[in-house]
This record gives sequence, structure tokens and C-alpha cells, in this order.
Amino acid sequence: VYTKAATAKPISLEKATPEQLVEALGSDNLLWRRHAQRLLVERGNMDVVPQLVKMISDAKPDELGIAVGAVHAIGTLAGLGAIEPTNSDVWAAMKNSLAHQSPAVRRMAAVALPRTAAGSELLLASSVTTDADPQVRLAALLAIADMPSSTAAARAMAQSLADKTLWDDRWLSEAATAAAATNAVEFIELSSAEAPSPRQQTALAIIAGHIARSELDPAAVEKILLSLEKKSPAVATQLLRSLST
Repeated sequence: VYTKAATAKPISLEKATPEQLVEALGSDNLLWRRHAQRLLVERGNMDVVPQLVKMISDAKPDELGIAVGAVHAIGTLAGLGAIEPTNSDVWAAMKNSLAHQSPAVRRMAAVALPRTAAGSELLLASSVTTDADPQVRLAALLAIADMPSSTAAARAMAQSLADKTLWDDRWLSEAATAAAATNAVEFIELSSAEAPSPRQQTALAIIAGHIARSELDPAAVEKILLSLEKKSPAVATQLLRSLST
């Protein structure tokens, strides 16, 4: 047993004030951080939102590169349902969190954003879909898969799936495929006309299969078919095969 650690101070949150609970979100002990977050969410009062926003704004990475207070503050805001564009201070804090120097904060921001058009717009305006940290990038791609489809999302996924380095990671490539499937019609229009690799062909088959199982209006089907003439024969053949099965 390690014997050189400082003597631990007893802690209790039983009678903690809201201010003390917010402070505990930055504890060096994960157990108490989680309890503080739970108690703040269960309390359900928005009066702590300004303190949470300040904690995010003031957060600096620790020796492990994790700004734990900011991570749990974002989680608390999400639990309180406070992450909305109408809450301008919170929304600004989320925008800054997506560009925070700590990967843990960027990842938590992607996880906590509401799965709405506004959330998608904020996420895609950042760089998290191409983040150097794979966990951040994975969280961003999975978030897009749950958000409403858009031209911006389709364009981002077309760029992601054209990135050869993405295919070195099974989970990133599958997350990007799922996000592309959510934006399937516009993704196919925007995707590269070049001959795909075997892995990219598999992704295209999955995305086209998603379209085939969806209820599309004739105009959407027409857009897909018209886009095929600009694709390579390999891409067009793969898409037609998947759409017809």
C-alpha cells in the first residue's frame, strides 16, 4: 500500500449547500464528483447555472490533461436541461468547450450537446469531427448520427469518409458510417466520385441500404439517381446494387 499520500480529509455532502456541491464537482475524488453532480441534477434548480458556466470558463487542465470540474459542470448542465441556444451564456460556454485545450472537455461537450439542429450547427462549426484525439472524434461522429440531417453534416461526413486515416480505426469508421447514413441522400450526392477502397465500398453499401429501408419521396430518389452519373462505375454499381436489394 502506498504510504506517502497526504492524509485524506473526511468529506460529506449530506448538508452541502448548492455552492458547495458545485465546488465538489472539481474534487480530486471521482466518487464525490459524481455524487455532487447527481445531487445537483436531482435538486433540479437552475440557480447554479451561472456558477457552472464560470467553472467551465475558468477550467484549466490538471497534470493528466483533464479539467474535471468543467467535465462535470457540463454533465450537470445537461442533466438540468440547461444546454439550449436560448441560454446564451450556457451556449457560449458550450461553444468554447468544443475548442477547449483539454480533450476530455471537448469530448464531454460533444456528448452533452442537444440532438437538435442547433446542436448540430454548433458542433459542425467546431473542429471536433476531425479532432486529433480519437475519443473526441468518436463522440462527435456519434452525436452527428443522432442529430437531424443537414447539408453541413453530409459534407463533413463526405470529408471524413474520404480520409484514409479514418479507416485505420474500426470504431471511428463505423461511427462515421452511421453519421453518413443519417445524412444519406446528401452524403451520396457530395461523396467523392473516385473509385472507393474495399472498406469504403462496404460503407457505401450500408448507407445505400439505409436509404433503401427508408421511406423516401420520389424527389429524393431522383437526386440519388442523377448523382450516380458523376460517380465512378464502381461507386455507381455499388450504390445501385445496395438500393435494389
